[in-house]
Amino acid sequence: MTSQFTTSITDQVKLNLIHYNLWTEVEVHNDHILKGLPPQKLVSSDDENKQEWIVCKRLLNTKLSVVEINSWFKEIQNIINGNGSASNGTSQRDDEEEEEEEKDKQEDISTSKDKNGTEIKDGKLWKNVQRNNGENRVDRITIAMINDDGTIVYYFLYDGITKPRQN
Repeated sequence: MTSQFTTSITDQVKLNLIHYNLWTEVEVHNDHILKGLPPQKLVSSDDENKQEWIVCKRLLNTKLSVVEINSWFKEIQNIINGNGSASNGTSQRDDEEEEEEEKDKQEDISTSKDKNGTEIKDGKLWKNVQRNNGENRVDRITIAMINDDGTIVYYFLYDGITKPRQN
């Protein structure tokens, strides 16, 4: 008698953080964002007892875009400010900004050619990302990449440019 393993990616990451990595105070905020307290500093420059934000992402044949990463920082900012709900981390303002981004992408895309003659599309893709970086947002999130075999790998994603550190 076998039962199919049915759990969300958030539950998988929460289980991994609590039982294998010994994190405490792990909270689920929506279907892909968690917050928790690691047992020790993750980076030597971190404060003691620094809360970490974790975004869960299934490892598929999809690409990770800067716009998607920026949306995670926005969602976490909304959760911190109390604007995000437990089920949906986006607000009406975010929806309006996304509509504006789509409109800008459609209106202002010009093409130029590189040295090989290939067309390059140039637009206002970075406009909204540039104006938001660093303003009352967390400086780092951890992305949990979940493979189809249950393996979870964690990576740091920083908001903006971060000075390199020596190990």
